[in-house]
Amino acid sequence: NKARPFWGWHDNLTAKKNVLSTGQWGLDPAYAVSHDLRFPEGKRFSLDYIHNPYLDLRNTPSQREVSGAPTPPEQNRTSSLPNGNFNSPQTPGGTLSSSVNTSAVSGVSGLRELASSHSRDYNIKSKEGSLGLRLYVDGTVNLYIRGDQVQYKVTSGRPPREDKSEFTQPIPKALLKSFKAEKKDGRGKFLLVEPPTPENDYTAWIRIDDPKGGEDHYRVEVKWKR
Repeated sequence: NKARPFWGWHDNLTAKKNVLSTGQWGLDPAYAVSHDLRFPEGKRFSLDYIHNPYLDLRNTPSQREVSGAPTPPEQNRTSSLPNGNFNSPQTPGGTLSSSVNTSAVSGVSGLRELASSHSRDYNIKSKEGSLGLRLYVDGTVNLYIRGDQVQYKVTSGRPPREDKSEFTQPIPKALLKSFKAEKKDGRGKFLLVEPPTPENDYTAWIRIDDPKGGEDHYRVEVKWKR
């Protein structure tokens, strides 16, 4: 009499630590396995799926054209706070949201990867994580951060140059208590367009606009808590 459908699966350990939401074992098994199993040091475990009918993978980054960097409709955006800080929406009972992915973050085509690495204190199970984003920008670039990967699309100017960006953990596929992004160095404009949410497949969207001639060095601190 204790059977339950897969969207209700959970384990007590990750539930108490607020690492996995109820149903994440069934709907997103790759992420659940990455937290419950240990892998050889230096080996990367992919969180991407060839097929997953439950995560609305029809809008993958290679399948929808987006010209420039359109502002997402207000009804699809999380309420923003000053200085690029966001509070994540809470889902009753901590269960996964079943809303359809309509965010402008998902489905951007022509993305290229910006090299990054793991920090010395890399810890996938920590309740707090960060990304030290270091790059050179000459023009306008949109950055899309998902897991422990950074991808970009240039709107104007030249492609960015990476300068030792480091993750302390992947951005969790879970509702976050807080998500903050702050520009530490750089002469141009900086905007956290979208924080990671279930609607955008947990992808943070950052825009940097450097209108002056020649490249400038940017340092951005991204931090989150779950």
